[in-house]
Amino acid sequence: MSEPTYKLSFYTIHTKLEDKKVMLVHGYTGAIDIASESLLSYLQSSKTLSSDEAPFSRETWDILVKRGYITQKSKEEEKQYIARMADALHRRNKLFNNFTIIPSYDCNFRCSYCIENIISEKGTGWSKKTFTKEMADKAFDAMTVINPHMEFKNKQILLYGGEPLLKENKEIVTYIVKKGYELGYKFKAITNGYEIEHFQDLLSSDMLYTLQITIDGNKFWHDQRRYHYSDGGTFDRIIKNVGIALEHGVGVGIRINTDKNNLESINELKQLFENLGYYNYKNLFSVHVGWLQDTEQESQKVDKNNNIQFFSFKELNIELKSRDIEVSDPSNNLFNNLYHAISRKTHITLNPTGCSAQSGAYVFGPEGYIYNCLEVVGRKEYILGDFSENHTINWDDENKNRWHSTHIATIPKCSNCKYALLCHGGCPLKTIENKINLTSCESFPILFNMAANKAYNSYLEEQANQKH
Repeated sequence: MSEPTYKLSFYTIHTKLEDKKVMLVHGYTGAIDIASESLLSYLQSSKTLSSDEAPFSRETWDILVKRGYITQKSKEEEKQYIARMADALHRRNKLFNNFTIIPSYDCNFRCSYCIENIISEKGTGWSKKTFTKEMADKAFDAMTVINPHMEFKNKQILLYGGEPLLKENKEIVTYIVKKGYELGYKFKAITNGYEIEHFQDLLSSDMLYTLQITIDGNKFWHDQRRYHYSDGGTFDRIIKNVGIALEHGVGVGIRINTDKNNLESINELKQLFENLGYYNYKNLFSVHVGWLQDTEQESQKVDKNNNIQFFSFKELNIELKSRDIEVSDPSNNLFNNLYHAISRKTHITLNPTGCSAQSGAYVFGPEGYIYNCLEVVGRKEYILGDFSENHTINWDDENKNRWHSTHIATIPKCSNCKYALLCHGGCPLKTIENKINLTSCESFPILFNMAANKAYNSYLEEQANQKH
């Protein structure tokens, strides 16, 4: 009896490592292994593979079969398998929910590249509605209606805006945070950091426990891009407030929206953090680069007078590496996924959706509407429901289903991609609006190669340290 015919799986991903080895990753089994270039050469050498002809042991052959790298399935059978798998994972994701509250849409900054500029007309057109205590109560009631099981909820609520930590909204923000605390939630915020000093009584590991703050390079560049509508420059006050937050034991993640103009100033900003002792808060303080993409959407947001010069994703990473800028980058989540799988000798995590907006994210606005994506707040065509009545939600079933029925198996370009369960299909909003998603398609192989090498080198460094 002849041996069954095997072939290289369509979902076998290979990445060359810096020491002439290769990393093998399988796109639907989640397997990850380090192999020789000769083994990869054999796998790629023929349309059909046989254990009798393989230049390695039968034990190695069996491992390759078990982990999915070689298979008897046709490409179409593999696509059907991954579609069923994606659907099952998506149904699992829908069991879990996370919530965001927007205390108000108002903001004290006029940042040129802000996503909200299109809607707000740079501060002049926003609704001035602010959450009331009654609306806050209804929002918490709605969370229970959406999912009555606390064990399936993300116990961290995000505060977003506009600017969520405005001094004039201190009373309602305090009410929201303290009531949420009583219900078992903690809070994080995406904030510009300008008025943090007015919220010190909420800053703690039990209530408002972590903040994301954008500081766009040194004082010169930051004050040009992130300025207060009446006070002007904001750099000095934000830097001081970062210190206040850290002193209260609150985590602070600094985001630097980076382009060709402010790149040179990143090391200067890092040195300032070093001089102020912020890096001494090792478990609380972090810095990462944000990639400003040159897409149609970004071009609409950018004030041409701001003279932003975009990087391609590849250019940005070359610049970061060549300048030895030791900050997190856009590949960090993928790096963590690969590194933990290598070091813990387990499988990588696979996901069929780009973000929780496709399954269980709900954003509560002060006007009584529910959205599921931070980039669509205030846009009536994306309202999922109305929570303004007590103990009930009036859903827009068409909008809700449009988001919650989308995953990688429903997107043609993703169903034919070996990276699908690793890149997750990218931004669902771009898919819905039929816009190019540069991160997932053109840039993901670059990102993957970078993250794979970084994960492997970190693993080798960890092993070397353990020997000493």
